Amino acid sequence: MSELQVLFLYNNALTGSIPPRLWSLSKLQLLVLLLNNFTGDVVVDDSKGMAARSLTDIDISFNYKLTGSIPEAFGLLENLTTLSLSFNSFSGEIPMTLPAELGKHSDLGHVEVHDNTLLGAIPNGLCARGQLIYLHADNNRFKGPIP
Repeated sequence: MSELQVLFLYNNALTGSIPPRLWSLSKLQLLVLLLNNFTGDVVVDDSKGMAARSLTDIDISFNYKLTGSIPEAFGLLENLTTLSLSFNSFSGEIPMTLPAELGKHSDLGHVEVHDNTLLGAIPNGLCARGQLIYLHADNNRFKGPIP
């Protein structure tokens, strides 16, 4: 799988956790795992880090039982254009390092985190980006001002 560039497993009945090794595929550009039955935290192997820096699109929405916080390592994805994490059970605040890192990247234009249990403020850095054209973050527990 070391040469894999596109992994599109949309609308299956895949179960268990998302394999951490996927984040170490250095040539992976498109990861679409939506509408499956994945569960648990999204784990990025800290010993290898986020090697999949070629990723432009991540869609792991509609798994409903993905839990834990949004991985801070997603902020290392310099080519990311689309991040779709909706209809899961992600909780906690959006990591402050995530918008700070994403703010350095000019291509991220589409972020979906709606229908989770995220809380706290929507980070200023997430909305301060020049290229962000779509932010869908309803049905969470955000509070405070709109950035």
